[in-house]
Amino acid sequence: MKTEEIEKLFQELKRGFETGAIGEEEFQARVDRFIYEDDDGHSWTIGASTEEWFRHDNVGWVQASPPPTLEPFIEKSTRTAAEEEPPAPSPRRDRRKRVIVGVFGALLLPLVFVVALVFYQLGQSSVATRLSQRLTPTIAGTTEVPSPESTVPSAPDATASVVASDETATPSPSVVQPQPTATPAPAPTSPPLPTATPMPMPDKRYGPPILVGPENGAEFGRRYKAILVWEPVGELDETEYYHVEICWNGCNDPGDFFGWYLRDTQYICPEYLRRYAIDEKYNWHVTVRAQTGAARQGPSDPPISSPSETWVFKLTRD
Repeated sequence: MKTEEIEKLFQELKRGFETGAIGEEEFQARVDRFIYEDDDGHSWTIGASTEEWFRHDNVGWVQASPPPTLEPFIEKSTRTAAEEEPPAPSPRRDRRKRVIVGVFGALLLPLVFVVALVFYQLGQSSVATRLSQRLTPTIAGTTEVPSPESTVPSAPDATASVVASDETATPSPSVVQPQPTATPAPAPTSPPLPTATPMPMPDKRYGPPILVGPENGAEFGRRYKAILVWEPVGELDETEYYHVEICWNGCNDPGDFFGWYLRDTQYICPEYLRRYAIDEKYNWHVTVRAQTGAARQGPSDPPISSPSETWVFKLTRD
């Protein structure tokens, strides 16, 4: 791949960040993957701020002039390797930490021993007190504790009670007192459940975009580019745009999707997407979306058209 083509792809990436088409996090992630390799195995990249070429010399990045052609480097970028490696612990700091732990342990051990001894003495005192109360005899002159039999009251003579009542009681007319009628409490009723208010969905102002080319199933060799073209759905206003999505390797992982936002009706597939698809096949479709924030957010913006058909093209490695 010629270095001029790589520089053009970098300019497109940076222009998308400066215009707000892509966010800072996505821009930084793509810059970290913007690595190429020469025939000698050296890694090359373009500085995000200086836009100058840099070569990795197994120690760090140094500014240099690139060779005429480079190939995409698929492995993990070395741009952040130094940031990911944790610093080695300081031997002096570890020695100081061990000394502090040893001193703290030496001071804590006597304290634990003293606390255990106090609790042991308190336990012995409590046991002795309870034992002395149980073994002390009853002193003469004090009230004798009644036995269990004496504490049980004798049952009343039911017959005598009835006879005395018959002989001495004056008969009186029985008066039936009216009993208040209990009013049943009303059964609790649950409050009515709130009715969910449906969220307004954006109108589908346009029909699905009609794909033009490349022809579904087309194949592109190493020296050719895939230019994706579709028919315009109408005149878009300043908040509307086309969202092109390309995916590969089954399109099951959201990370397999590569999206781009533009108002034109064609898109040149980036050269560095080659070698990503195991079967060399790439799926793509187009949706019209309405921008709701300060920048275009792709899937976060509501669609105002149905997605187009999904076509397939092939980028061969040879």
